[in-house]
Amino acid sequence: NFDDVLIPEDHVSRSPNDTYYVDENTVLRCHTSAHQAEMLRKGETHFLLTGDVYRLGGSKCAGWPVKRDSIDATHYPVFHQMEGVCLFSAEEAAEAGCTQAELAEKELKRSLEGLAKH
Repeated sequence: NFDDVLIPEDHVSRSPNDTYYVDENTVLRCHTSAHQAEMLRKGETHFLLTGDVYRLGGSKCAGWPVKRDSIDATHYPVFHQMEGVCLFSAEEAAEAGCTQAELAEKELKRSLEGLAKH
């Protein structure tokens, strides 16, 4: 599902250290990305997802994402996660006088600063 959620081939999240690969063609769903793919296929461009993540070796439930980590002082088999997706068209970027990546960066910074104020 990495391709479905627009993650570049050289991104660190594709690493066997971050993702549990069953074999060469099968990966257990990581993070909440399966839901991102579903939303993108529906044509959504701005959305927020939340989910509970259960790591391998901890409690798991079918359909929930898994992470490949061992329990230690900085890792525990359960955590909560939120992911936001905000895609901008070339037209929106042109109107803002920047690239799509620059517009995404500006909007992310604006959103995070707004959250910090609350």
